[in-house]
Amino acid sequence: MAIMNISRGQRIKLTDIISSGNDFQLGIACNSPGLVIDFSCFGLDASEKLSDDRYMTFFNQPSTPCGAVSLSTPTGDSTGFAITLQKLPITIHHLTITVAIDGSGTMSQLKNGYVRFLSKGTEVARFDFTGTDFSAERALMLLDIYRKDNIWRISAVGQGFNGGLDALVKHFGGTVDDSTPLTQPLLSPSIPSSHPPKSPISLAKGQKISLEKEAGKKLTQVFMGLGWDCTYGSIDLDASCMLLDRNGNLIDVVWFGKLESDDGSIIHTGDNVTGEGEGDDEKILVDLNNIPQNVKTLMFVVNSFSGESFSEVENAFCRLVDCQTEREIARFSLSAQGRHTAQVMAKLCRHNQQVWEMHAIGENTRGRTFEDLLPFIQRFL
Repeated sequence: MAIMNISRGQRIKLTDIISSGNDFQLGIACNSPGLVIDFSCFGLDASEKLSDDRYMTFFNQPSTPCGAVSLSTPTGDSTGFAITLQKLPITIHHLTITVAIDGSGTMSQLKNGYVRFLSKGTEVARFDFTGTDFSAERALMLLDIYRKDNIWRISAVGQGFNGGLDALVKHFGGTVDDSTPLTQPLLSPSIPSSHPPKSPISLAKGQKISLEKEAGKKLTQVFMGLGWDCTYGSIDLDASCMLLDRNGNLIDVVWFGKLESDDGSIIHTGDNVTGEGEGDDEKILVDLNNIPQNVKTLMFVVNSFSGESFSEVENAFCRLVDCQTEREIARFSLSAQGRHTAQVMAKLCRHNQQVWEMHAIGENTRGRTFEDLLPFIQRFL
């Protein structure tokens, strides 16, 4: 496969170069004699602000708390990042790669540099730049990897920026301790809470909990992680989220055929067709603050699209996680094996406007898609 050369200002879909659209490495290098260079990755929200300092990855903070971005240098490069987009919380919409000079000098002194994309260790694309593109700038915004319409895309920015790394942090809305030298952590340290978070609650079938009560705070953005193991071979199981009004009418649905709700408040991160690997097989991201007021219930179901039964499925679970802290709030584990082809896992139900509860359902039925389950789920509304 030929290496794609990305030009300054060019925008492409990530899947144009990374087939999985999820796991890849960035290799970065600058030929900059006499300059000391800092490389960073800023995890930004939809407003392109660093709303959570923990999502700036750099020499003093080598990994995000979720493990989605970490410093990792491919052979032959000056530095780099290992990235797994599926691990990012719903709050992160941009990964912006920057270069800054530590000390004196300007970007015009750069001879040349590059950012390259690697998939499974093989280079698939690169963006080259030179110092002739800049003058007195002391930092560069090289690359923006961003999510639009639930599709990750790449923009080769190549934009100069006045000021060094501390100025970049302030530009993105982060906090900097001006009395601390650049060789020390730039970001204000987090103050540990005197009240440690509660352990996740293990739900029994039929049990319901208040999300706010169990989380110890008002939740704004969560994800429902769903997982299962196949004892033999593979089965194409699909997770879906149905949005229903107070009368049980279907308003919208998010599934492998439609990965984002019409209003953008619910996003499916993609279909796992085998059930292989540990952890969540599929994730459905939920922005609780922006769910339309006419939606009362979010129903989470799993179907065997291929029509195979769940006889080879075990260790099924669903779990609710706070996107901001990555803390698991509740988990519902259940026995999935049987001749059924679908399972109603759980629901989130809204009471009194913005008070959300989670109900563990765990009922078996038959159906290849969410449409087949519409009559069956009425009994749980």
